[in-house]
Parts: sequence; structure tokens; C-alpha cells
Amino acid sequence: MFLFFSLLFFLLFNDIITISPNPKKEDFQTTIDGKKIDLYFLTNKNGYEISITNYGGTIVSIMAPNNLNQFENIVQGYTTLKEYMTKENKNTILGPYANEIKNGEFILDNKIYKLNENDLANLGQKIFTPVQINSNELRLFYTLEENENSFPGALHIEIVYILNDYNELKISYTGITTKKTFINLSQRLFFNLNGNSNEDINNQILQLNSKLYLPSDENKIPLGDIKSVDNTIYDYTSGKILGEKNINDYFILDKKYLENKEKYSFAGFVKAQRNGRKIEVYTTEPGIHIFKNKYGISIEAMHFPNSPNIGFFPSTLLKPGNLYHQETVYRFDVIQD
Repeated sequence: MFLFFSLLFFLLFNDIITISPNPKKEDFQTTIDGKKIDLYFLTNKNGYEISITNYGGTIVSIMAPNNLNQFENIVQGYTTLKEYMTKENKNTILGPYANEIKNGEFILDNKIYKLNENDLANLGQKIFTPVQINSNELRLFYTLEENENSFPGALHIEIVYILNDYNELKISYTGITTKKTFINLSQRLFFNLNGNSNEDINNQILQLNSKLYLPSDENKIPLGDIKSVDNTIYDYTSGKILGEKNINDYFILDKKYLENKEKYSFAGFVKAQRNGRKIEVYTTEPGIHIFKNKYGISIEAMHFPNSPNIGFFPSTLLKPGNLYHQETVYRFDVIQD
């Protein structure tokens, strides 16, 4: 008994690093149709570790410290490939068109394109070709052929993940097409800053750099107008506690606040006051879609939903010979109160 309490005292009052269970490579290693699936790790000098599988570009874990220097996984997800393949795949690449297109159809060059139910986000089930550059950088490649995609043309995609020593995860998306098409790529990534996916996030704080939002119908299709967040439940400009309400809404960023010469704008942050963890998001995109449930929140930088069907929304049209490119940065921090 004395030994037990001595160990407990040591754990509570000594400045040590503890690591919560992390996904294992062997639980993600398999081959499907001749394509290898694996788990890849990014690390930096500060002890951060991020694991990504080339199945759907899924971010499986992010090991980040709290204000006691305890490293835990802050991603709400699963620990095996089988779970990601058989359950709802959270934390995956969204595309070729992230978010909604009304009635699953659009007109391009006087032709109506009708999309299958899975066409908007089928990259989440694709096996990407991985190239691990070093311990800080992973690149994923995939070509959506015209016959596997209801969108016109073949779409060549490259996703680059870089974890730097400033504790920033930078995700860049590049695409080229063989025919005129629409493209809107993003990453679904549900965070639970508690480091425990079974503990709700209702007491965490969300602040957004957004004075405008897109009203939508029951299917989350924009109604075609833009409204101010002032005096509404959509106002997160000063930051507020998330509470029990789920969120599934698109916010337009205030682009006046540019972060640097790369044209990043501050999108917002989420923080957990109890343990000091904080994530800031910066992006080149015009807006963000916020998904929040009881146990996680995803801040998804992307173009407007249904923009192919609403003429005054920023265009998502990609032409042959042009390059699609967007970048989003997640900056991890610890607040010592």
C-alpha cells in the first residue's frame, strides 16, 4: 500500500511527460487491390507527434501537451484501420467537392452533371500513394479518373502535411484537371482538447474571425443570401463557451486580418481552459464550416457550399492548365493561466 501511494504522489507532483495510448502501425498495415495501406508519423523537436494513414488521408492522432506537459491524443477518432473502413470516417480528406451541392447536380457548359450520393466526398475512401519526405513531411497523391467520378475530367490531387517546430500542422492541397470542373478540398478533423474522446467538449471556448454566415435549409444547402452574425446564435466574434448545442454551419471569414505574405487569414481558435490546450486556424480559403458534436469539433477551411449553383459566390471552377491550391494551418499552443 505504501508503494502505491508513493507512486501516486510521484505522478501527481513531479514534472513528467505521460503518453496516452497511440495508434499502432500494425493496426493500419494491409494491402487492398494491390495498394498498400500504412500509418505514417510526423514529429517535431517539441515532442509533438501526428499519425496519418494514406487511406483517405485520415489523421488518426495528434499527440499534444497540456499545461502539465502531459501528451495526449486530441483527435476524436478510432485506433484501427478496420474501424475507419467500417464506421463513419472522421478526420479524412473532403473532396472532390467538400460540403453540399443542391440536389447533387450542377450545370457546366450547358450540360447537367448529376452526382451520385458519394461523389462529393469520395476521396475519404481512396487509397493515396504516399511519399514520406522526412520526419516532418508526408505527401499523398491520387488521381480521380473520369470513370470513377461524376465530375467532368480526371482530377490529379496532391496533399502535403508538414509539422514544423513552431507546433504548426500545415496542410496544402493542389489539383489539376483534364477538363473544366469544380473543386473544393478540405480536411475533416475532429478535435477533443480534453485528450479523452469520451469526455464532452461543451465547456471549451470557440472564437471565430467571422461577422457573416450563410443561412441554410434543413439539408444545410445555402439559401442564397448572406447575413450578419450580430445578435444571433452565430456570433462567435468575441469567443464563447460551446455549450450543448451542436453546430453545423458555414462562416465567411473577415479577410482584413491577413496573417502574412502567404495570404493566410486568421479563421478562429478553440481552447480548453481547464488544461490550457489551444488550436488556432489560419487559411487561404474564404470561409470555414464548423461541425461540433458533444465530443469533438472540426474547423474545416473551404469555399462556400453549393457555389457551382450560386453565381455570386466565389468561383470554384478549375480549368485545364490552371492550378487549384489552398493551404490551411493548425497552430497548437498551451496557455499557462
